[in-house]
Amino acid sequence: MNSDMTILTKNQFLVFLRVLNIFKDICKDVDMRGGVIRQRTNSRHCTIEVDLSEMIKQDLPFVKIKEKLELFNCFVGQGENNIEIQRNLDENMLSENFYVISDGLSKFIFKTISLNFIENVFMSEEEKNNIFILDDNNLILDFEIPKNICDRIKTTCKVFDVNSVTIIFEEENAKIITKTENTEQTAIFIKNIPTLRPCNFNASLSSLPFILDHDDLIRLKIYKTTQESGNEISLHKFETKISDINISTYSMSYIL
Repeated sequence: MNSDMTILTKNQFLVFLRVLNIFKDICKDVDMRGGVIRQRTNSRHCTIEVDLSEMIKQDLPFVKIKEKLELFNCFVGQGENNIEIQRNLDENMLSENFYVISDGLSKFIFKTISLNFIENVFMSEEEKNNIFILDDNNLILDFEIPKNICDRIKTTCKVFDVNSVTIIFEEENAKIITKTENTEQTAIFIKNIPTLRPCNFNASLSSLPFILDHDDLIRLKIYKTTQESGNEISLHKFETKISDINISTYSMSYIL
């Protein structure tokens, strides 16, 4: 039987929980491989990538992540003990496939299940790169959206009950807006965003990267490309952080 253990300080564990928390309403499960999470959301509209390998290097499948988080939160604010995460694996004995989370006082033991039963499975980097072909020759926008604008987008999308915003390219500038479904209310979040080359089209951006917990601005990169079918699409990469943990969200949209 193989056993590996990670020891997290209280502060590291809080960051770990914040990262897992971003998945609780958008993914049923979290499939971590070597400390990396890279998977599609339930809606399949976005792919999220988080690298926790500096603090944890284990393979940990968190089935029903929302329920697991309720249990993990039992260790928050309960003293200064470090948190231990231990994974045991014996390929010949299913009963030995489990992981343990403990603070030295209490422990939770979770039996792991076959990865065939996980809905939000890990996506390899190769698969991600085959879906989102981010060629610098196709890069048309590289812009840092300030945190206060991100917060406005988050609030407005909730109030307007919409799950996307629109980026409008007008020659050498772009702007980000959204409207209510009945178009009676409109928000223009930011304009005069410089483009890397003249463009004239609209694209839909998922509101998810703005809604997810983050501490930093969001760096938005947009690539314009053509699929084999001949359809023009835009590919989007959103980069931000929770503490010092990098979080990237990928999506795509047909060009309007």
